[in-house]
Amino acid sequence: MAFFFLSSSSTFIHPQLQHIVAKMSRFDALLFYVIHFVDKLGLWHRLPVLLGLAYLGIRRHLHQRYNLLHIGRINGQKYDTKRVSYRTADGTCNHPHDHLIGSQGTFFGRNMPPSTSPYGLMEPHPTVVASKLLARKKFIDNGKQFNMIACSWIQFMIHDWVDHLEDTEQVEIKAPEEISSGCPLKSFKFYKTKKLPTGSNSESGSLNARTPWWDGSVIYGNDMEGMKRVRTFKDGKLKISGDGLLQHDEKGIPISGDVRNCWAGFSLLQALFAKEHNSVCDMLKVYYPDLDDENLYRHARLVTSAVIAKIHTIDWTVELLKTDTLVAGMRINWYGFLGKRFKDFCGNILGPILTGLVGHKKPRYHGVPYSLTEEFVSVYRMHSLLPDKLIVRDIQSTDSEDKCPPMLEEMLMRDMAGKEGERRLSKIGMEQMLVSMGHQACGAVTLWNYPSWLRDLVAHDSNGEDREDPVDMAALEIYRDRERGVARYNEFRRNLLMIPISRWEDLTDDQEVTEALKEVYGDAVEKLDLLVGLYAEKKIKGFAISETAFFIFLLIASRRLEADRFFTTNFNSKTYTEKGLEWVNKTETLKDVIDRHFPDMTRRWMKCSSAFSVGIDAYSWLHKGAYSCSLELGLNSNSERKLKYIDYFMHRINMLRHHKITPVVVFDGGNVPCKATTEHERHRHTNRDLAMAKYREGDIRAATELFQRAVSVTPAMAHQLIQVLRSEKVEFVVAPYEADAQLAYLCSLEAEKGGIAAVITEDSDLVAYGCQAIVFKMDHYGNGEEIVLENVFNPGSHKPSFQNFDQELFTGMCVLAGCDFLPSVHGIGIAKAYALVAKYRNLDRALSALKSQKGSQMAEDYPKCFREAVAVFQHAQIYDADKKNVKHMKPIPQKLVQSLGGELDFLGPEMPSSVATAIAEGKLDPINMEAFDHFPASRHHPDPIKNRNSDQTQRTATAIVSAEKCGIQFWMKTPLAKLIVQSKNNGTMEGENNGTMEGAMAPKTIPLKVPLSNPFKKRKDEIRSDQTGCENTKQTSNAAPEVEALDIKVKVLDNGPSRKRKVDVVHLDHIVSVSERVSGVTEMESSDIVCVTPESQESVNSKLPKGKRVVRNEKLKRSSCKSSGSKNSSILNFFSRDALLSHIDEAAGDAAGRGNKMEGNVEKRSLIWTGVLVGKGRQSKSIGLLTLQRQVTSAIKAGMVGRAKLRPGAIEDGVNQAQVYDNAAHKVEEPVKRLKHDELR
Repeated sequence: MAFFFLSSSSTFIHPQLQHIVAKMSRFDALLFYVIHFVDKLGLWHRLPVLLGLAYLGIRRHLHQRYNLLHIGRINGQKYDTKRVSYRTADGTCNHPHDHLIGSQGTFFGRNMPPSTSPYGLMEPHPTVVASKLLARKKFIDNGKQFNMIACSWIQFMIHDWVDHLEDTEQVEIKAPEEISSGCPLKSFKFYKTKKLPTGSNSESGSLNARTPWWDGSVIYGNDMEGMKRVRTFKDGKLKISGDGLLQHDEKGIPISGDVRNCWAGFSLLQALFAKEHNSVCDMLKVYYPDLDDENLYRHARLVTSAVIAKIHTIDWTVELLKTDTLVAGMRINWYGFLGKRFKDFCGNILGPILTGLVGHKKPRYHGVPYSLTEEFVSVYRMHSLLPDKLIVRDIQSTDSEDKCPPMLEEMLMRDMAGKEGERRLSKIGMEQMLVSMGHQACGAVTLWNYPSWLRDLVAHDSNGEDREDPVDMAALEIYRDRERGVARYNEFRRNLLMIPISRWEDLTDDQEVTEALKEVYGDAVEKLDLLVGLYAEKKIKGFAISETAFFIFLLIASRRLEADRFFTTNFNSKTYTEKGLEWVNKTETLKDVIDRHFPDMTRRWMKCSSAFSVGIDAYSWLHKGAYSCSLELGLNSNSERKLKYIDYFMHRINMLRHHKITPVVVFDGGNVPCKATTEHERHRHTNRDLAMAKYREGDIRAATELFQRAVSVTPAMAHQLIQVLRSEKVEFVVAPYEADAQLAYLCSLEAEKGGIAAVITEDSDLVAYGCQAIVFKMDHYGNGEEIVLENVFNPGSHKPSFQNFDQELFTGMCVLAGCDFLPSVHGIGIAKAYALVAKYRNLDRALSALKSQKGSQMAEDYPKCFREAVAVFQHAQIYDADKKNVKHMKPIPQKLVQSLGGELDFLGPEMPSSVATAIAEGKLDPINMEAFDHFPASRHHPDPIKNRNSDQTQRTATAIVSAEKCGIQFWMKTPLAKLIVQSKNNGTMEGENNGTMEGAMAPKTIPLKVPLSNPFKKRKDEIRSDQTGCENTKQTSNAAPEVEALDIKVKVLDNGPSRKRKVDVVHLDHIVSVSERVSGVTEMESSDIVCVTPESQESVNSKLPKGKRVVRNEKLKRSSCKSSGSKNSSILNFFSRDALLSHIDEAAGDAAGRGNKMEGNVEKRSLIWTGVLVGKGRQSKSIGLLTLQRQVTSAIKAGMVGRAKLRPGAIEDGVNQAQVYDNAAHKVEEPVKRLKHDELR
């Protein structure tokens, strides 16, 4: 069968790869067929985490077999490793059988044969490529992914690993006349790379002037002379100045392991880890006073080198390749599938896959002696990360410690290099430099972003001295790859078993880029230089580098660890000492190192350990929290339950903070005048009157539902919450008017200026405001729907398409469809609004067409109101925390002012800065402008994970996963923690592009790692009984009790996966049981059950008792629930559709541990699952129960949910909640109630 498989695959395999596959073993060819199939679909990075890891595992295996080539002969000697249990100065004595392997001065290896390209060293001319494709037009930063510390880190690592030995012969490159006027240097000279005969199959090779091991040679030096230069020879320590920076010699050159082409940021990291080394020496001297200077130095070097390697593996690389699969993969490299807790407790006893490469019994070389490769050097060319200026921050500022420190001055990067850079660094100081670099984004690895100052650079020699001739680094890097025989882009891809490009459109969909490539290379894609291809290649979402470069990383990242005996055989307490190994194990991130040496700085300026801050639409959570105590609020009860909305809110805040996500809470302020009409249309007063009438009649259930519709969050309630937020040191701001506008403004800011990465809300208006990342309708599994606005305007197959829309047209379409500031014209919904705007592509013309169609139904002033509503979304007034005043989101153009007759009152009256600041700080009521009385913040809100009070929470598994409690750590103690984990591949679902209006901008269901909570409502100020979540409390009684006598008896149930409170009103012939989820977070049952196998890139949505697996149904998960005549159409409905099912609860099983398997006929099982789905809130709000039941029946017949398990009580929960979700609940209620639990068994 395998023979048939291989013989028939020749037509499937790309023609340019068939000759490579022909040389493989049959087993490897089968593995190649798997990855080739995935590559043709282009989806490995969108696969569930385990499948993505499987793909990368197969690819790494093939690269280890076919992309490791040994260059040169090494005639070293065997030695006794027990006598050399330390890292030597020159990298010798690491390989157990040959003391020269991996030492300084050995050959670079290769990942593929030297290039056979027919094009010469100067075709096309390097300066032409540099000028037309690399030269920076304007600085392009990479947003919030990488800062300048991360940028410096990569140079810190490169100078640890590689440096080519140069020849004494010089080469001169002259720019062609047609482009010379635009080149900083019309010609420049440089030394050739030295080539030596290898004595093997390859004719010649290059020597590595550094040690390729992860041995910290960047601070310790490459040889004995360099090591002596940096040591004090006292207590094992390194030389360092009194201010914590590097010492300098008489020439002003820093004293460190590498001084070639250094700049201030690079020297800063050298100094930081010299301090780290000295701190390790101090610790070792305390615990091991008998150690002499030499042994202290050796042990401290081992520990410090391992800390550097660990930070690079599980901290820096995770930011470089910011996807769930790579987060898991890099941590697996260090800890294995079973995770840190298991490895710390049991060690590396189960092999590299389960317990990691580090600590493995013996090194692994895959038949090739260890070295770093020419190709590895080429893919690490990332000079475009460097900006043109360094922003120095004022850390002596008295501004809020939660904010980015203000800018003090800007310095040219040219002035921060070499000796001048060292002088400036000494003046700035270590702490100020670290803070400044941490708050500045670095550049993006892309075309037209190569720093201008590097194109006229005075380089350094190996001693740190300036060279005579400046060089154009952009042109030089093109030349170096060609000179060293590195394959050009297409040949490079073929050798890596990747599908080559056949036209420029295969590389990128950017038309400007393709035209520029054609100008330089013509139509000859084979000419394309590797560096240009890597920069131009369309990147995987979350990757700062190209996929092609990443596959070299994939191979080498593992090899650096698994081939080094000090990370494998000798990674133990005997070699490192017990305390030294403990030091390594306790260090997880670069922040841990910085915090050891500058705790005050990290406390003040690095409080947020997350790369993400999220904005919280405060009133949306307040409304939902108020549902559970709506009866008490409506009756103005003095019961403690009246403040349950605060518990609801803080519970979720603490969950975000526990996972290193920084919440920024934004409250609504005063009413925008143009919204007054909408506010008057609310029916809360009517609902409250009806609720009181029902309450007096004794109909508590009806009264509760009406009170929920009547609930209104007041500034006083918000102020109660603000007091708690202030006491818990949670950042908040009260907007001058609309919170939505304030949130959209914060989304537009950079992180260092107080910006946020996403907004958690339920209000679709944020789409119209232009908020870039929005999380809607977070449910009680922690799932939500994410909309990334930039995807709306991208070309694609979505229907309808917004490719020809801009933000103004998009906002106008949303207003036409109806919003808080302007009701839609009768008969105009989101679909017709889209059709109008798409047809005319001009808002004025669209309005004219609407008037001709609906003139009799349009108000006379509708066009003016329309323009005002659009203006609110674009120019709303917001609070600027830096300047402490109110301003418009965008400046108001004079043309708009004239079209509105100069009337801007609809945006809200102007507000003095002092008033705006008082409102923003929660000191002034934004409605009546009166000062608040301060209420004591007496409610205690502990960390929901750490709190293990068994009286409050039942010990059971939950949807919360922490780094210490999960086999694959998606959440960890790291400054690089992630907020949003995708579950659907790039936001697409099967059956999306069906030509219907619902197909546009389909969302991604994402886990936010928060506790069980209500599903979000569609609007934050519309309360509907058919949309109320599972936290609503319903009480039934024959008589209405007095308010003061309101006494609810609570019975705790132990038969469910989460603790519930049950309100029982006892009558002999009629018992109504109502469930309400407790606001506390359920706890992990024990550390023995924390390993949950993740099934997809959404990480883990829920965790169940006893480590039982979640049954997932991908086909049901991808099916869409279309609206069946729902009257609640909104903008959000237009862009997102609920998935029918993301989980089927497997839960607790029966007493025998076997569970209740679903048997019986299809009708019974359909009724059961319908009740369960409704009870768990996994039903779309817009679908009827009968439609739901039909879909479930079809799924059962297809075998999708045939043998799932149910916990006891699931059916009753489903029946109870069915009444909340749909008025047609009675159609399912009785048949389901008639089924008994013993029938399920």
